[in-house]
Amino acid sequence: MDGTIKISELLKFILYLLGIGVGVYLVLLFKNLAKITKDISAVLSENKDSIDKTISDIPLITANVNEITSDFKETLEEISPDISGITRNVNYITEDASDITSSVNKITKTVSKGAEDVGEAVGVLKDTVEETATSVKGSIDNISKYIEIGSEIFKTIKEYIGKKK
Repeated sequence: MDGTIKISELLKFILYLLGIGVGVYLVLLFKNLAKITKDISAVLSENKDSIDKTISDIPLITANVNEITSDFKETLEEISPDISGITRNVNYITEDASDITSSVNKITKTVSKGAEDVGEAVGVLKDTVEETATSVKGSIDNISKYIEIGSEIFKTIKEYIGKKK
């Protein structure tokens, strides 16, 4: 039995094999994606109360940060308009608070959109909550440092004014 194989037949055979390989790969990929989605759903179910509490606390934290920032800025303006360095730091804190507010808005939009695509929303929600928590923690640390600095400067100015009289 002598037979010749044409190059086109060989290429078709190779393409069929590649198609089968890609099909098997896609089946495995979708199987793994289904498992990952199931695992993420389980983690979310187990931690739903914690996630809900964290998300519900973010507006309160943001409101507290905004209130502290506002009060601090007013105090500095009353003490002296010449303390431009401290005023610049308060502006940085205000920008951080705006960033936090923006992150909270993103989380709110992400949570309401979550029903559309469970796998995607879970990833976005997790990342956003982590970023926001990190940002809030950093901002709170910065606010604390700025308040300490402002407090020290206020005391120094108060002592200076007291010594002048």
